[in-house]
Amino acid sequence: MANNVCPHCGSVEQDGYVFCSRCGGRMTDPAPQAAPQAAPQPVAPQAAPQQPVAPQQPAAPYYYPMVPRMAPLLLAIVILCFAGAGLCFLGTFLYLVLDYSDALSAWFVCAGLGLTSFLTGITLHLLNKFKKN
Repeated sequence: MANNVCPHCGSVEQDGYVFCSRCGGRMTDPAPQAAPQAAPQPVAPQAAPQQPVAPQQPAAPYYYPMVPRMAPLLLAIVILCFAGAGLCFLGTFLYLVLDYSDALSAWFVCAGLGLTSFLTGITLHLLNKFKKN
């Protein structure tokens, strides 16, 4: 048996093969010829050298100011306001409905505590609202 040489990759194949087992090229095709080189393009004249540019300094990072957390103060304001309103209603309930023997003193205690906590909540809110940073 005679051996054939693949015209594409140079692999040696047995006689009777139509395609190369290495590159898959046809065994009877002539070897591809080198493509003609393209004519070199003319070189454009270079522009005048530019002045070197000084590297720019990166901008200093901007840090956003921290926003104060309002959740604890807001929670205290809401609790004081609702506790004050609740104590006022409790004092009124004890005085009017139950006919409690010491109802008047209970009403004064509950209403006083309620009014104090309600006004404290409102004051905290106003102080926080108009606070200067």
